[in-house]
Amino acid sequence: MAKLEILSTLTPGVEKGKIVKAESTIDLFKGDTIQFNGQTAKVSHFKRGLPNLLMYEIDGKMFALKPEELAMVEKVVGGRRKSRKTRKSRKSRRR
Repeated sequence: MAKLEILSTLTPGVEKGKIVKAESTIDLFKGDTIQFNGQTAKVSHFKRGLPNLLMYEIDGKMFALKPEELAMVEKVVGGRRKSRKTRKSRKSRRR
C-alpha cells in the first residue's frame, strides 16, 4: 500500500510531497505532471489530514487522489529533446 507524506520545506510557498511505495519513492512538487489510470494530471497542492491528500487538476477542475490510487501514480518526466543538428538546420532555413 502506498502512503503520501507531506514534507515541510524552509522556503515558503514551495510544496513538496513524497509517495512512499514498497519498492520505491516518488518526490512530487506543486505543478508536476503525474499519470494514473490512463489520465494525465497536474499536481495542484497537498492537503494535510487523515489521510493526507494530493489534490490534482485536469482541464481546470480540481480533484483529490484517493488513497487506493496512490500506488498507480507515475511521474511524467520531460519529452524527447531534438538534436542540435535539426534545430540548427531549421534556423538556417528561416533566414
